[in-house]
This record gives sequence, structure tokens and C-alpha cells, in this order.
Amino acid sequence: MNLIDEKKYSELEQAAKQLKDEETMLQFLILMREAYDLQHVFFGILDKVSGSFAKMCGTYPAKWRDYYERHRLSLVDPLFKRSILQTPVLWEKMDDLSSEEAALMKMRTEYGIGPHGMTIPLVSSDGNISVLSLTAKTDSNADSWMKRAQVLFKEFRDIGMIMHTAYLQQVGVQPPKVELSARHIDCIRMIGHGMGITELAQFQGLTEKSAKNYIKEARKRLRARNNAQLLYNAIQLGFIEM
Repeated sequence: MNLIDEKKYSELEQAAKQLKDEETMLQFLILMREAYDLQHVFFGILDKVSGSFAKMCGTYPAKWRDYYERHRLSLVDPLFKRSILQTPVLWEKMDDLSSEEAALMKMRTEYGIGPHGMTIPLVSSDGNISVLSLTAKTDSNADSWMKRAQVLFKEFRDIGMIMHTAYLQQVGVQPPKVELSARHIDCIRMIGHGMGITELAQFQGLTEKSAKNYIKEARKRLRARNNAQLLYNAIQLGFIEM
């Protein structure tokens, strides 16, 4: 299921590969917003050292962007924190917010951003992280948004990775090529289908120790802290489809 036709989606993919500077990035994000009938689309590059965005581009109101940067709100932003941990976020599902984080999310809506939204972290094999955030129009129904978000996640994640790579190339960074054997990929795919180590080992004709080592090595190569992150990174880098 796609939310836009295949031809339009293909055109967006090609346009994402042609990004050259902030102006073409903004034009592309506006195209994305219009194609998917969204309220806002935002793209940012994370600076893990300073705890802020190294670069931001999007359709958010200028007043919000200025306020966010001036007050260094990334330091208390739950979306930023979860992106550092490479965790995709449906804004409505964040139920463990501190009072400071909850106040920031409420402030977003007061600036016309949200309340229905999603933030997708995008990570390359060299550890660089960017985020792609999208928000539904203010008159959107919560239930219909949740259904749309499931499809939007995949489509925006795939296009987002093209944007992420294009940006790195702009600044002269070429993400190193990651190599995984067919066995590594099979093990990741089986983890994604819910297999435990014992079942995976039996299916692959391995000892449990060998199966654990394949998963451990795959995590190391894809810079993943756990199996959920391993699966997410493998999908983003195109090793598997789910």
C-alpha cells in the first residue's frame, strides 16, 4: 500500500538524489508536504557532541525555529533525545515525558506544529544521524493519522535515507560501505520475523554460540545497540525488507 502513486513516489526518490544545497532541500521538503498532504516536514542533522542540530531545514514557522535555537531547546527535546538513541517516535505514543518535555511538546502545538506527528531517525554506517519529522494537518483525526503513519514511516524512511546520503555528500562525507555476508543477513531477517537464538540456530544449522556471534558481529558492523536497532539499521541501509 502506498499513499501516493508509484510514478509520483519515483519522482520524489529521483528528486531526493539531486539535492545540492539548503534551497533545493527546502524546495524538496515542500514537495513532500504537498504530495502527502501534510502540515509540516522537517529535516535535521544531529550533532551528538553539542546536543543540538548541526543543520535544520523545513517548513516549520520561522518564529518557532528561532525560538528553538535561541533557547537551545534540543537539550530538553524528547524527539531529539530519542533520535540520538535511533528510536522512531509517534508523538502521541510518548507517555513517559518529564514535565519539561511535555511543556515543550505543548509549545510545539501552540506554534502550529502537531499535535499528530512522527519523527524518523536516519543513521548511516559511519554513525551520522539525521531526522525526518512530519506532522499531520491540525484537522486530522487521531485514528486516521495512526493508520496513515504506518505507511508514511516506510515511505519517508526510504526517501529520508536518500536525503541523508545526499547531505553527507554535500559536505564531503562518503559513508563507508558496510559488508554483511548472506549468513549475517539471513540471521537479521530471522530476528525480524521473531525467531529466538535457539530457533535461528536450528534453522541455519548453527550452534547457538555461532548464531549469537553472527548477531553480535552484525550489530557491531551496523552500529546497533540491540536487536531492534539492528533490524532498523539493516532496513535503512537496504540489506533487508520487512
